[in-house]
Amino acid sequence: MTLEELPSGLQQAESIPSWVNILIMLVILAMVIVLRKGRHNPVNQTLPAHQRARPISLEWFDPLLEFLIAAAVLWPELSRYPSHVIAVIVGGVVGIPIGIARSRTMYVRAIPDIRYVVMRRSVLEFVLLGVLIVIKLGTDVFSIDNNSILAWAVTAGIGVVVGESITRSIAMTLRFRRDVKAAPAG
Repeated sequence: MTLEELPSGLQQAESIPSWVNILIMLVILAMVIVLRKGRHNPVNQTLPAHQRARPISLEWFDPLLEFLIAAAVLWPELSRYPSHVIAVIVGGVVGIPIGIARSRTMYVRAIPDIRYVVMRRSVLEFVLLGVLIVIKLGTDVFSIDNNSILAWAVTAGIGVVVGESITRSIAMTLRFRRDVKAAPAG
């Protein structure tokens, strides 16, 4: 059986570089380690129910992981169909204002002395990551025409998720840095 005779999802799985999957696992491991550190910080005991304090560095694991999963999902389409590059860029641009809006609603304050940020809890961040994983698993199982409107819409949707995540992290980091500079020395 040749590569062309395999179902679309199997072709995609074979064309994803193995280093991407290894990198995804390493990012997840690092994310778990930093997340555990953040959860055990006593400052979380004093926060209202719907808030959490996390290291500001943790804010960058989410977009990195989403980018890597998106790269694994989109690798075949982006290399074979240039129109998918346009779709992912358009999706990314649409994600920018969403990321800015989410950062404004999630960000509460900075805790400069321990480099933590207090955020409102949001299930949406895990839902978006879950959507990417489901799409990745779906592309490995289902065969759809990679040059169809549906494939372009999925590509643009993935671009929205990644664009939102990157923009939200940039906006929260910039606000955190601004708050740290404005904080009284002491």
